[in-house]
Amino acid sequence: MVNFTELNKEIVLHRGDVKRARLLLIQALCRHIRKLRDKKGQPAQVARNQQRAERLHEEITVLKGLKADDVTKAGLFAAIDVHKVLSDPSSSSKERAMARLISHKALKGKLDIVRAKFNIIPDQKTVSGIEMTTKGKQLVKQDKKKADKPRQTDMEKKSMSTERTETTG
Repeated sequence: MVNFTELNKEIVLHRGDVKRARLLLIQALCRHIRKLRDKKGQPAQVARNQQRAERLHEEITVLKGLKADDVTKAGLFAAIDVHKVLSDPSSSSKERAMARLISHKALKGKLDIVRAKFNIIPDQKTVSGIEMTTKGKQLVKQDKKKADKPRQTDMEKKSMSTERTETTG
């Protein structure tokens, strides 16, 4: 069984690696977009290159919004075939961006090391189970904090503020 606190520590430690891989991937995609837009040829080829450039630009936008912990969890637990995702025209830009980022050379080796350390076998179902347990624990903690603190009503707050002004005045 996987020790979730140790695994969470590893996930947190990989935030910087994910950010670096994301930065390098965005730079590479920007270079590719620039090359596609500068290409010349027949109008059909130019239009196709413009469409590819727009799709890559959309992936960059999605990459900027991805959270590092989500990328690490997906890289550890999800069995993603990069070539299938990128060659499938019906795949969403988020799937494409996630597949590109997980397969980046700056991140892939480090994810393999963590998989070997915790004996993790990639499987799509495991990611959602872990996310649900961590979110469930957080929600329980927040509910306890709210229940412990008695709340003041607006009338009580107003009366307390008027008492303070009367005593100071």
